[in-house]
Amino acid sequence: MLERFTAIGLATGDLLPRWPKRLHWNIDHLLDVDTAELTDAYLLRTTRRLEASLGQFIERDPHAFVFEKGLGANDVPGNTHILRIEAPAAWWKGLRPRLKRHFHL
Repeated sequence: MLERFTAIGLATGDLLPRWPKRLHWNIDHLLDVDTAELTDAYLLRTTRRLEASLGQFIERDPHAFVFEKGLGANDVPGNTHILRIEAPAAWWKGLRPRLKRHFHL
């Protein structure tokens, strides 16, 4: 991920933290578990505040499984940001166009 961020112009220099990570967010705790694996990340660069509506958009998808309402979204009441998606490759391939269309990106 560090290499990719640099390659697409999102960062420069040494991106590794200078001190041990303090576990704060739910995702921090999940990724600290050896069996947890981050397989994909989608980054949306926009000045618009999309966090709540993006979470709701993904939650409504029939391929999304909500572990627990509110998990990963303490700052957006009633929203969920940690989901499991069980979908074929075509779903993932079509995600970017769906996001662009829905959010006019």
